[in-house]
Amino acid sequence: DLADIFYSTLYLKEQLKATRDTQKTIYTDPRDKSQQFDPYSEEVDRVIELLDSKVDECLDYQRLPMAEIIGREGDATVPADNAIDRKIKDGLLGNTFLPSSATILNVDFMNKHYVGYG
Repeated sequence: DLADIFYSTLYLKEQLKATRDTQKTIYTDPRDKSQQFDPYSEEVDRVIELLDSKVDECLDYQRLPMAEIIGREGDATVPADNAIDRKIKDGLLGNTFLPSSATILNVDFMNKHYVGYG
């Protein structure tokens, strides 16, 4: 349903903005900000651009003449759901889960798990 796609896209966009604003207050040291927050913020911006494109696609569909929407003229199709991968959403929103006994950057973490940004 177009409304579900439209509103879920807007909701995700606002979640990302709010999470980024929260993260921005954490990184007060210039080194930490440039090494950790700035790359995160750039990725959020990239995803928000994709979400903005999806919102525009939904609005363009709504602007179509009714004859085109119902199929009498043209071949209008309802836009697909936003294509942001679940792992990317979870990572940017701080919901990533890494199970115990994980290896990160050649370091083994035995009997530990991680939940957070990733």
